[in-house]
Amino acid sequence: MNIIIVGLGLIGGSYAKAIKRYTDHHVIGIDADETVIKYALSHGAIDKVADDNDIKNADIVIVSLYPKAAADFINNNADLFKDGAVVTDSCGVKRAIYSQLSDKVFSGKFTFIGAHPMAGKEHSGFDYSDADLYKGASLIITTDEPDSTAAKLLQNLAEQIGFTRCTVCTPERHDKMIAFTSQLPHVLACSYISDPLALSHKGFSAGSFLDVTRVAFINDVMWSELFIDNADHLCDEIDELIKNLSVFKAAIKNEDKQALSRIMIKSRELKEKT
Repeated sequence: MNIIIVGLGLIGGSYAKAIKRYTDHHVIGIDADETVIKYALSHGAIDKVADDNDIKNADIVIVSLYPKAAADFINNNADLFKDGAVVTDSCGVKRAIYSQLSDKVFSGKFTFIGAHPMAGKEHSGFDYSDADLYKGASLIITTDEPDSTAAKLLQNLAEQIGFTRCTVCTPERHDKMIAFTSQLPHVLACSYISDPLALSHKGFSAGSFLDVTRVAFINDVMWSELFIDNADHLCDEIDELIKNLSVFKAAIKNEDKQALSRIMIKSRELKEKT
């Protein structure tokens, strides 16, 4: 198959490298940074740089850009995608993508299915992309037709490059769950590291500090867009966290050992079930 990767950052670059390493598909790249394109080409991550003719002949197009840019690319090229092509994205929000797509995208000529690879690193950019980034990871596919030819095509490609699970759900369900599993931890890490004591942690910290602060090394441009695009669900999760912290604080302040014990036993039991 001819597969186009749009955006050769950490995620798109890893897609390109993985497809090249583990499949026989023809990989074609698009990136606004000419240096990245040349580097990807010279290092064998892509077979060629895309032109309009390549877009017209692509079997799969993976758009690995920030949400607004991804929607713009898909809308602007809707007339070029060939009949039967599958177009997907890799964004961390889904409702924002679907809501920005034009009627042309859903005309039936090609199929758009939003997807989200649950993998990443603290650092971004093609330099940090990795052919094995998706080994053992989960790919979330947002579609009402999990048994469609297009959905099965994406699932098959995912399995070829190392994904071990494909979770299928609606865009609404995706955004609600991601607010909890991905976005809230980033908010928590940024809030925690903002404590003035953080700069003096050396000699006083171990694994717990590193675990909580790891994702505070954050891409502010991308995550700002993701947070705002999912503001309703994320704010609900922040409220839930504040409520739980308040219960903990009250038990500590009141020196209520039984309440603290109940909180921690419940937490341990919940962790054992996850």
